[in-house]
Amino acid sequence: GHDRLGRFIEVADLEAGGETEIHFAGHHGKPCVLIKLNKIYNWTPQPYESEEDFPEDIPESIVNSFRQNIIDEKPELNNRVWLECDGENPADKENVGKITYYPTNGVSKNFYPYVNQKGYLSPVIFAHLENPKHGMMMAVECKAWAKNIRHDSQDRRGLVHFELMID
Repeated sequence: GHDRLGRFIEVADLEAGGETEIHFAGHHGKPCVLIKLNKIYNWTPQPYESEEDFPEDIPESIVNSFRQNIIDEKPELNNRVWLECDGENPADKENVGKITYYPTNGVSKNFYPYVNQKGYLSPVIFAHLENPKHGMMMAVECKAWAKNIRHDSQDRRGLVHFELMID
C-alpha cells in the first residue's frame, strides 16, 4: 500500500492536468519525487531535433544535456521528452536547490504511443532534491519538454505543480 511508498511524492497527470496525489516522508530532508507522465492514448512526442527547435524559455540544463549527447556521439539520447523541475519563482528556486534526475532527465520517445498495450507501464522519473532549505514552503514546478508539448499553468498542461516543506 501507500505506507511503503512514504518516501516518495507521487505526482501524476503531468501532461493532461488533474488531481495530484502526494505521499511524502523525506529521507534525511532530501526528498525524492516520483514523476509519472500520463498515458495519453495514441499521442507521440515530437523530440527536438536541433537547437533551432528549442523554444526561448527552454531550461539551460536541457540545452546543455542536448549538446553533451551530441558531443558524446549519442544523439539518439535526444529523442525524448525532457523533464525539468525547479522552484516556481526566484525565492523557490533558491530554496529548492540542486535536483538530480534518475535514471535521467527525460523519457525516451520509445515509450510512445500508448495504445492500451497489455502490461504497459507509464514511464517515471525520480527527481532528487539534494539540498533543499528546511523550514521553508517551496512551490515546485516540473515541466515536460518536446516540440508538441505546450505549457499552461492555469490548465496544468505540460507540467505539474506541488508545494513542499521540509521540517
